[in-house]
Amino acid sequence: MHRLLERQIKRYLGKDLQHDAEFLAFLEVVNIHYEEVEKEQRLMQNALAVNNAELNAANKRMRVQNTEMTRTMLNTLSDGVYATGTQGNLIFMNAAAESVLGWQEHELIGRKVHDVIHHLHPD
Repeated sequence: MHRLLERQIKRYLGKDLQHDAEFLAFLEVVNIHYEEVEKEQRLMQNALAVNNAELNAANKRMRVQNTEMTRTMLNTLSDGVYATGTQGNLIFMNAAAESVLGWQEHELIGRKVHDVIHHLHPD
């Protein structure tokens, strides 16, 4: 018997009904229903998990494409551009900024830009 059904019977009736044939037949039908519902729930959970994984993968691909497109656009500018995170750490520097500042992006990524650049180029 389905564990949830068995627990409900014991809770509401206060006993096991293993000797009443009609009631046991009824319980068997109800038990089949419980199992079908549980199977449908598992199928829905699996479907939702698959959909969630697909959406996460699509979002990740879009973020990568967006980042690549933004980087490409900023690298075509003749003006130097760099970006920092909320703590002032470099997260991007275009080729023009590398030329103007004399640093390559990989040398500054993650470093506090103000601490490095301000002392070399106070203007």
